[in-house]
Amino acid sequence: LMKKLILLTITILLVSSIIYSDVLKVAFLGYKKDDQSCEYVLNAIMKRDLKTIFKDEKGLQLVDPKVTLKTLKKEKISDVFNLDKEELAAIGNKLGADVLVRGNIVPLSLSEFKIYNTLFNVKSKNLTPFDFEISKNKKKRIAAFKEKLLPEILKFATGEVDQLMGIAIQQYKSHDYKSAADNFKKVIELDPKKLEAYKFIGYIYFIQSEDDPSNLDSAVEYYKKGLEIDPNNKQLLDYLSLAYYKQDDSEKAIEALKKITENEDDKKIWFRIGKIYESNEELDSAKEAFDKAIEIDDKFSEAYKEEAEMLYSDGQYDNAIPYLENATKLLPNDESLQNKLAKCYHNAGKLDAAITQYKGLIKEQPDNIKAYFNLAGAYRTLNNFDEAIKTLNILKEKAPNNAKVYIRLSDAYIAKKDYKLAEENALKAIKYDANLPDSYKLLSQAFQLKGYKKYEDYLALDEKARKAYGAEADNLIKQRDAKKLSAHNDFLKSKEYLKKYAARAKSSSAAADVKSRNKTLKQLLDATKKEFFD
Repeated sequence: LMKKLILLTITILLVSSIIYSDVLKVAFLGYKKDDQSCEYVLNAIMKRDLKTIFKDEKGLQLVDPKVTLKTLKKEKISDVFNLDKEELAAIGNKLGADVLVRGNIVPLSLSEFKIYNTLFNVKSKNLTPFDFEISKNKKKRIAAFKEKLLPEILKFATGEVDQLMGIAIQQYKSHDYKSAADNFKKVIELDPKKLEAYKFIGYIYFIQSEDDPSNLDSAVEYYKKGLEIDPNNKQLLDYLSLAYYKQDDSEKAIEALKKITENEDDKKIWFRIGKIYESNEELDSAKEAFDKAIEIDDKFSEAYKEEAEMLYSDGQYDNAIPYLENATKLLPNDESLQNKLAKCYHNAGKLDAAITQYKGLIKEQPDNIKAYFNLAGAYRTLNNFDEAIKTLNILKEKAPNNAKVYIRLSDAYIAKKDYKLAEENALKAIKYDANLPDSYKLLSQAFQLKGYKKYEDYLALDEKARKAYGAEADNLIKQRDAKKLSAHNDFLKSKEYLKKYAARAKSSSAAADVKSRNKTLKQLLDATKKEFFD
C-alpha cells in the first residue's frame, strides 16, 4: 500500500508540475469542533501538526496558518464556513493560495475522530468534500493527513485538465469558437492523449471553413492526430470523411468511411458511402453500397428510397420498381414515392401491378389515405372511372372533410361527362378548403364542357331551323336561342371560375393553361353572345 501511495504521489506531483509552474500552495481556513472533546485535536492540527505535515512535501506548500489568520482578521471575516465561492476565491487570491481547506471535526470515540473537509480550487472555483478518520495519537494523526488528505488535495488540484476541458466545451456550445479552440489546445498541451480535444478542435475548424475554406486543412490535421491515438475511432473517421468530402476529395472520404466498416457493419455508413458515389454519378458503386446497407437492415427505408429514386431518375424504371415497392410499404405517407411507383408501373406497362400493390397496401393498412388516393389514380389512368369513383367514395367515408377527395371525384365525373356531379363535388371541396386551386379549375372545366355541349346543340338546332317553315321553324328558333343563351351563361361561369383558379395557382404552367383557356372561352363567348336581331 505504501509503495502504491508513493507512486501515486510521484505521478500527481509530476502532473502538478506541468499545470502549476510553482508548487501548489494550500491554505487552511480552519475547522469547526463538534463538541468540546475535539478541542485538543483541533488546536493541535492548526497550531502544530500542519507545519509538520507539509514540512517535507516538495509539490505542496502550506500557507502559514498565522498569515491566514491575520488575513482573515484584516478582511473582517469571522465565519469562514459561510463564505460563498466568490468570497473564497477572493481570500484565496489574497493568500496566494491554489487550494483552500475548511471543515469540521466529529468525535467517534475518546481517541478517534472523523474530519470532514471541503476543498476549494481557487482557479476553477470548484468545491469538493473529502473525509477521513484521525487519531488523538500525534504520530497516527500526522500519518493520516499525509496518506489521505495530501494526495486528495493534489488529485483535486490537478483536475485542472478536466476543468479546462469543461470550460472549453461551454465556450464551444456558446459559439465562442476562438476561445474554445485555444482552451482545447491548452488541454492537449497538458494531456496529449485527450482524444475529445482533438475532435472538438477539428470540428471547430470544420465549422469555420464556411468562411475560410483553408480551415479544412487544419480540421483534417487534428482529426488525423486524434486517429494516431485511436486509429479506429468511428467518430473521428466520420468527421475526417466529412472534411475530405467538403474538400471534394471523394476518394479519401470513402476510404475513411470504409475504414469504419472494417470494424462494424453500420448501415448508415454504407448509406453515406452510397450517397458519395451517387453524387459522383458512379451509380453501380452507389447501388452496391445501398444494397449493403439494406443487407444489414432490410427495413432501412432511407436506403430503399435513395436507391429507388436514383434508379428512377436514371430511367431504370423496371429496376426501380422493387425498391419503390419496399420504400412505399415502409413510408406509406410519402406521396412522392407512391407517384414514382405508379409512373414506373405505367412506364413499364405494369399498371395492373400498381393496382394490386395499392390494394395490398390498403388490406394491410385499412386507414392508409394515400393508398386509396393512389389506387383511385391508377384506375383513373386506366380510364376505369367507375372503379376510381367507387374507391374515392370509400375514401370519402374515411376522410369526409378532406377536400382533395372531392376534387378527385369531380375530375372523375368530368371524365364521365356527368357535369352536375362534377360541379357538386368541386363545390364541396371549396367548402372544406377554399384555397385549393384545382377546385376552381375543375368547375371552370365542367361549365366550359357543359356549355360546349349546349353550343353544339345550338348549332344543330340552328341548322334545322333554317330548313323548317312556319310553326316548326318558330319552335326550333325558340329552342335554339334558349340553348345559345344557356351555353353563353355556362361560358361566363367558366370564365369566372377560371379567374379564381388563376388567383390561386401561381405556377408558370398554370399561367399558360389559364391563358390558353381564356382564349378559347373568348371565342365561345363571342360565338354565343346575343345578336341584335336575335
